[in-house]
Amino acid sequence: MNKVVEDLELDIRNDIRQGFVDLQTEKTELLENVGTIPFLDYKHFASRIFFPEDVVKVELDKSCQGLSKLIQDQVFLTSMVNALEEQKSFTIKDKCALASLLTVALHSNLLYLTEVMVVLLKVLMQKNSNMQPKLLLRRTESTVEKLLTNWMSICLYGFVREHVGQHLFLMVSAISQQICKGPVDCVTEKALYTLSEDWLLWQAPDFSSLVHTHTHARTHAHTLTIPFYNSITIRVTSNFSNYSSITISFYSQKVN
Repeated sequence: MNKVVEDLELDIRNDIRQGFVDLQTEKTELLENVGTIPFLDYKHFASRIFFPEDVVKVELDKSCQGLSKLIQDQVFLTSMVNALEEQKSFTIKDKCALASLLTVALHSNLLYLTEVMVVLLKVLMQKNSNMQPKLLLRRTESTVEKLLTNWMSICLYGFVREHVGQHLFLMVSAISQQICKGPVDCVTEKALYTLSEDWLLWQAPDFSSLVHTHTHARTHAHTLTIPFYNSITIRVTSNFSNYSSITISFYSQKVN
């Protein structure tokens, strides 16, 4: 039994060393392949954060204008949020929508929005003090949690764009490239090389890569090489309407 454990540890140690070497050698390639960082302007950034599913179009009428005045009263606003959350039919999706609408409505007065958020956070902490305090703010299950997310997104936009945005983009690009080096199940979207245990492809048999090369037959040929993994089903959609002819070649390459 000890021998088996030692062999397993040795294999894992070798895989980690090889992976570290691969990451070091591929760092330059990643930096060369990344062009301009695709930053969103503030309007589209806020729209995606507040309303990720769709764009909400609201026409202001007298009722909306009256509500706009009422929410400037902190007692009314906090009481309204607490009353809505007491309703069993008020879903998590509704809470997120309410938080985003309040963020947009109070965007011009962030100081007041911060004060309201602090009051609601205190109420939330009192509710969770005797239940599961360690899970507080770890899941967006209340209006104030989504409100906090929106508030942080607004406050950190300039810092992210000017200072850490490029580094975060490179990190995400590197993780995506690493995930795509192994098989990814197109149905469950689980991958062999992933950072999340929940999305780990546990049963991944030995696989070999299959390279699909498209070659343009005109004078100025352009070649597109796509790696496949024959143990996992992968969907690829291509458009060759502008090609006069196509030469396709396959070859197998064993992945160590």
